[in-house]
Amino acid sequence: LAGVGVAYVLAVSLAQYLKRSQEFTNAALELFTLGTIADLAPLVGVNRRWVKRVLARLPHSQVPGIRALIRVAGLEPEQGNAPLLKDGHPSASKSLKPDDIGFQLGPRINAIGRIRDPQVVIQLLTTEDPETAYELAQQCEDANRHRQELCKEIEAEAIVICEEQAHRIPEEKILLVMRENWHHGVIGLVASRLVERYGVPVFIATFENETHIRGSARGIPEFHHTSHTGQPRHRDRSRCEESHGRRLEGSHG
Repeated sequence: LAGVGVAYVLAVSLAQYLKRSQEFTNAALELFTLGTIADLAPLVGVNRRWVKRVLARLPHSQVPGIRALIRVAGLEPEQGNAPLLKDGHPSASKSLKPDDIGFQLGPRINAIGRIRDPQVVIQLLTTEDPETAYELAQQCEDANRHRQELCKEIEAEAIVICEEQAHRIPEEKILLVMRENWHHGVIGLVASRLVERYGVPVFIATFENETHIRGSARGIPEFHHTSHTGQPRHRDRSRCEESHGRRLEGSHG
């Protein structure tokens, strides 16, 4: 189970204890499905069973925020004369697939947490007002577009820096990239793209303030970066701290 799965089990248990499970469980299971797929949890065992149970009816979710996200993402189904599901909801002419959540809905939620106020998503998924939900979903849409623009700009700048280090890659087998004014919320995404491009572990960082540097890292199967970042022992990491006089802070986001 992903974290959302643990939260779901706890919430349902509390609802059963309070004798309110009937009105709560379906909506909670929809949030579980959204979170499980967006968090890339393995779709096996109980995850697969619960997700399969909910995925077909998700376009007609009881949660206004989920319906609004589906709408702004362009995934809203055409109902027409669609047959009814067992629970009475019309079936979608084109059912949502896990990829629709993983590559369409998930990034719109994730973008808010990376570059805006995460409270927006909490409000989105808890409001009962469809109009409010749509306004908040549109904020997620705008944030995701901005996130895409930031990633594109930072990646282009990072590639220029990497190309300057390219002759050192065979020897050092690692890339460390740093520049001012990069948004710390998206540099981890850029690091992933650089790993795909160069095939070596990437450490990327930006200046948080006058005394701290915030960084993110992505490894490769042969080198798990989290096993080597407990202490600033790598010579490039040490050089960065010495030359800039600022402390490095890691992030896996």
